[in-house]
Amino acid sequence: ANHNFRVTDDEIRLFIGLLLFTGYHRLPRERMYWSLDPDLAIPFVSSAISRNRFQEIKRYLHFADNSGIERNDKMYKVRPIMNILNNKFRQWGILHQNLSIDEAMVKYFGHHSAKQFIRGKPVRFGYKEWMLCSSSGYCYAFDVYCGAKCNSKPISRSLPLGSRVVLELLDVIEKPSDHIIFFDNYFTNYDLLDTEKEGFSCNRDNQG
Repeated sequence: ANHNFRVTDDEIRLFIGLLLFTGYHRLPRERMYWSLDPDLAIPFVSSAISRNRFQEIKRYLHFADNSGIERNDKMYKVRPIMNILNNKFRQWGILHQNLSIDEAMVKYFGHHSAKQFIRGKPVRFGYKEWMLCSSSGYCYAFDVYCGAKCNSKPISRSLPLGSRVVLELLDVIEKPSDHIIFFDNYFTNYDLLDTEKEGFSCNRDNQG
């Protein structure tokens, strides 16, 4: 390990910005973003940060203190940044009346114990996320599925998975009764329909 490694705030911003950029400007290999070939060259990337420096930050960047990790949480390495993102989403987002709870897949082909394979989905391999979103698609809260018995809060551990997901995502809303929550049959079961939590009630529309 490089115990002399140092990084500045500006470099972290550049690093995250480049990660976001590579999310929509896709190239077959990471090193190609610094290519000098006319058909691949991206001058603003190479002028902002060198390839070696980018890879060095990528190698040493940590979001969690390894001396105090939670071994039961498969996402402990990135849990702190996930918590920050969730807080920021709610800080800057305006809660709509109509909210949706659903799952989303984040494509990933590497090795990780939380990686899922879901046959028949457009994205078959990756991380499955539970998301609470507005009717316009804005995300207020999310979590990564790490197994049926992982990440559950004590209040919901005795409930089926679908019920736990709904109740735990709604736990961030001060008054769930002020909103109309939409979700599909995956999350619907008797335990949830029979639940009342701080004015939150659930009913199923049998139409359609």
